[in-house]
Order: sequence, then C-alpha cells, then structure tokens
Amino acid sequence: MGWWQERRERQRLEGDLAAKVLGTKPYFDSGRQGEMVHPLRTWLDQALVGLGPEHDVTVELRYRLAAALRATGAVAEAGEQAAAVVAQRERLGLSQVLVQAWVLSADALDSQGRHAEAADAWAALGEHAANDLDRRDVARIARAQRAAALCHAERYAEAEQEAQRLLESAGSGAGPNGAGVRLSALILLSVALCGQGRAVEAESAARQGLVIASTEGGPRSATNAYVLYVNLANAVEAQGRAAEALDLLAVAPRPPQLTTETSVATALTQARALLALGRPQEAAAVLHPALAAAQASFGPDHALLRDLRALHTRAGLGDLTR
Repeated sequence: MGWWQERRERQRLEGDLAAKVLGTKPYFDSGRQGEMVHPLRTWLDQALVGLGPEHDVTVELRYRLAAALRATGAVAEAGEQAAAVVAQRERLGLSQVLVQAWVLSADALDSQGRHAEAADAWAALGEHAANDLDRRDVARIARAQRAAALCHAERYAEAEQEAQRLLESAGSGAGPNGAGVRLSALILLSVALCGQGRAVEAESAARQGLVIASTEGGPRSATNAYVLYVNLANAVEAQGRAAEALDLLAVAPRPPQLTTETSVATALTQARALLALGRPQEAAAVLHPALAAAQASFGPDHALLRDLRALHTRAGLGDLTR
C-alpha cells in the first residue's frame, strides 16, 4: 500500500471512529454507558493500531471506556484506563477529557482504599489547574477531594489545612456558587476536626454550615445540609450526647438520593450512638445493610469498610477482619 493509500485509510479510520464516539453519547446521557464496554474496547484497539495512542480520537475512546467500566463496577480497570489518559497531561493541557479522566482516576484510587495515592492524584490535578484562571473551579474541586481522601487516610491535620484553604478561597462571595464552596469546606472541616478529637469545634463548623445552607442555599444545598446533619450528629455523639445524635439523624431532611459514602457515614454515626445507649441489636440492624452496600462499592481497604468492621466487632457481632 502506497503512502497516499495509507493516508486515506488512516483518514477513513479516524472519521469512522470519531463518528462512533459521537454515537456513544446517547448511552452516556441515559446512564447506559455500561452497555458500551465491549464495543469501546474493540474501537480502542483499532485506534491504537491505526491512529496511535496520542491521537485525540484514541484518547477520547480510552476515557469513554474508563467511564463505561466505572459504571459497571470495574473500578480498578477503569482507573487504569483513566490514568493512561492522565499520563498525557503535558500534551493535553487542561482539556475537558483530561480533567474528566483525572477525576475518574483519582476517584477510582480512593474507592479502592488507596487513599494516600488518591490524595496525591488530587493534589497533582490541583497544581496542574492552578495557573489557568479559567479553571479555578477544577482547582477547588481537587482541593476538596484531596481533603476527603486525606480524611479517609486519617491524615486529619492535613485535611483541616486543605479545608481551611478551600474556605478562604470562597471568601465572602455572595451567590449560590460561593455558598456551595463554603458548605463543602465546612463539611470537610467538621470531619477533619472530629477526627482529631476536637468534637466541640467540629460541632461548631457543622452548625455554621447548616446556617449557610438554610439562608444561602447553593448547588446541592439539600444534599450538603443532610451531610452537615450527619457530621453534626457525629460530633455530638463524640461528646457523649448519643440520644441527641439520634434525634438529629431523625430530623435531618433526607434528599431523594444519597451516595454510598453518605449512606455508610449515616449508618456509622447511628450505630455508634445506638451502641453508646446499650442498644446493640438495633445497631446490628443498621450495620448489616451498610456493610453490604460498602462491600459492593469499595475495595477491602477502604476507610469506611474498616470503620464498619471495627464497629461490627465492637457490637459483639463477630470479627470481620479475619
């Protein structure tokens, strides 16, 4: 085959695969991306051979395969595919595909219980985005997620510093976006403080966040308010006020959908309070579904699974670490 024919064949393949990328959009938009794993694998193999690993179409296909794998629960492989996109960050600048892949890669590490690696990945994304004035939102997201990963890694003092920086970055800016950043910061701050045994300060941070949620709103205000109620309940339980913690959880306005992490955090706080009040059977009823959900979503070394196993043992329900 002559060079002209090779060029035309490459152009044909590029156009064909680009059209197939566009054809996956309805599946992703409707939450059916898991159905695309097999065809995306095939198309990625074709792109790697015919276009090369650095071609934009190849990169897009790799990211979409990672996202489809994540939707099926294949977290480790999804993270590996996303990390292969992130490895090209110097060439990709701060494109949307790179940011999405970086987020997926870091989240996959955290979900597997590789919390320190996740914190490093979020820090690297924040540094990569820091000099782009148009992507300050990315830097803030990275800072918030790094703080969450640090909490999972029990590096609470570092998480507190990140949360404080996030709070300072929001300033006193009015409007829902400023409120949303402050709420995220106060959620993380309350967790980091409680993790350091500073439950009174954690209670104050959570109550401050609830005031902002009720007066300023912001994106995801209902979900943020619920998480703040859980954090507040956790803080008062840590101060020996178990009955008050249960009351707070009972009145917390529960949004229609919760992440697995928030559901498990709720169960942990509720079970601790029930155990403190000498009600182990009720605690067991709370822990069992939370354990099932966490085992289905997280790797065996995830911090929340570790906490659930420890509480399961404390409740006299058996040692799950063996």
